[in-house]
Amino acid sequence: KHEISGTVKFVFQPAEEIGLGALKMLEAGVMEGVDAILGIHLWPDLPSGKVSLVPGPRMASADKLKITVRGKTGHGSMPHQGIDAILAAAAIIMNLQSISSREIAPLEPAVITIGKLAGGTSWNITCDEVTLEGTTRCFSHEVRKEIPQAIERIIKNTSASFRAQANMEYIPIAPPLINDTLIATIAAASLQKLYGDNTTGVIEKVMGGEDFAFLCEKTPGAMAFIGIGNKEKKTDYPLHNEKFNIDEDVLPIGAALHAQFALDFLNRSK
Repeated sequence: KHEISGTVKFVFQPAEEIGLGALKMLEAGVMEGVDAILGIHLWPDLPSGKVSLVPGPRMASADKLKITVRGKTGHGSMPHQGIDAILAAAAIIMNLQSISSREIAPLEPAVITIGKLAGGTSWNITCDEVTLEGTTRCFSHEVRKEIPQAIERIIKNTSASFRAQANMEYIPIAPPLINDTLIATIAAASLQKLYGDNTTGVIEKVMGGEDFAFLCEKTPGAMAFIGIGNKEKKTDYPLHNEKFNIDEDVLPIGAALHAQFALDFLNRSK
């Protein structure tokens, strides 16, 4: 303790995978009086023991959307007497892709994915209601605000062109994770102090979401990615894969990085 010029707080986050744990901790006051935060994420696409730790955007925002398209039931042989919600929904799916290709600057990555489509009751009946569910991802707070507005405009105008109606429920989940320059720089120096260049690894920013971003909005912070990818140990399966496993031999790297960063950050003014 005599080496630490301040207080170190350990945070163990619940409910990370549903995007609510960080918010609950913030509501409980976990970040009050905290000047910096460092998180670590194990990463199977990075070789075991390598660490990627750089400033700037690292993980995308992750939001959910649900679109309901309403038409009118009719017989399949007389489609003019109905309003085909499936046809309108198909056009909406196609037109949504123009947001990322034509409305958002090419240097601003953005993803709009429709992963679920449900509608129809029979092979010979015009469908009167279709639901679409999907996700949006981006690295910019500004783009994140623009996307739902663009989606709303497109679904209204596209559905109207087919005489249908559409509405959307948009559910924000997590903001983009952007590593603070100062915190990432101090943490990278801590890593260098511990291991030299032996652990330096590189991964590009990823479109996956991470609610650790909420904590970094409250307090300057950064997330390091520690590689666990080892084919021989079978720890190279993707995140959320049923065969996912970790290379436990790399865990001491994370513990050492946390400890060294705490020392370096708190003692930086000495």
